[in-house]
Amino acid sequence: SGVNNVGNQILVAYMPQGTLAYDRMYDAELNSVSPAQMYSILDNTTTQLGINARPTFATTDIVQLGIDKSNTTSENFTIAIAEKEGIFQGAAINVLLHDKLLRQYQNLSNGPYNFTSTSASLQGRFEIVYQQSALNNPDFTTATVFATINSQALKINASLPITNVTVYDLTGR
Repeated sequence: SGVNNVGNQILVAYMPQGTLAYDRMYDAELNSVSPAQMYSILDNTTTQLGINARPTFATTDIVQLGIDKSNTTSENFTIAIAEKEGIFQGAAINVLLHDKLLRQYQNLSNGPYNFTSTSASLQGRFEIVYQQSALNNPDFTTATVFATINSQALKINASLPITNVTVYDLTGR
């Protein structure tokens, strides 16, 4: 929801009849006149969906989200889960909102995500995922590696121990 609690709800559903393409009997394009609208984006298209029917659930799935608003004034937004059904009931599966701009994840199962934006269109910033990227692993992101070549000698300095190094040339050899 945005200013004055104006907003909308979307549905992401996993079912054997769903596909990653547009399914006429299951998917539905966004149909809202709200000044602030959130929607999922049909894979590999720009189609804005209010209902996104996807194939059988996999924890590796990624659902792209978009948000449009009627102006470029600064507004506060909240993204939350209104209701969970099926495999999402209980604590076994986390529903994470990935804010790619701020490089952070919010487990929506534990509470809403709040942010402020002046943009009239936020496409490409948010996605729903069910597992955090390995790049968000604290052990990985704190490791520092520097490689230099001087007088045809390769020198590698790393903040953590290195167990293996593989070198490829530009042709992949």
